[in-house]
Amino acid sequence: GIARQEAASGGFSITGLLNADTYRYVPDFRATERAFRDLIYLADKTTPGGQLYVQTSSPRDGLFGFVRKFDFKGFYRRELSERKALGYPPYQRMVLLTST
Repeated sequence: GIARQEAASGGFSITGLLNADTYRYVPDFRATERAFRDLIYLADKTTPGGQLYVQTSSPRDGLFGFVRKFDFKGFYRRELSERKALGYPPYQRMVLLTST
């Protein structure tokens, strides 16, 4: 998760997300969606002219381009395309079975 503590001014001049790759290691088809949500949140809390730093081993991942441009539609289209190709919701149903 992301620590959500805002400065009195309403934003930060420098924000960062360490080890953003951990989103990819979560066995959940919504992991990329959550990464996008959290990065957009951080970008939104960064003051104009400020900087958002992201630690990742995949700096050329298209996800970061969508965040940089606040391109919600582009991200949505890519995410749906990938989910369709992989047979993930909303194109297929999934069931989570757990045992205790």
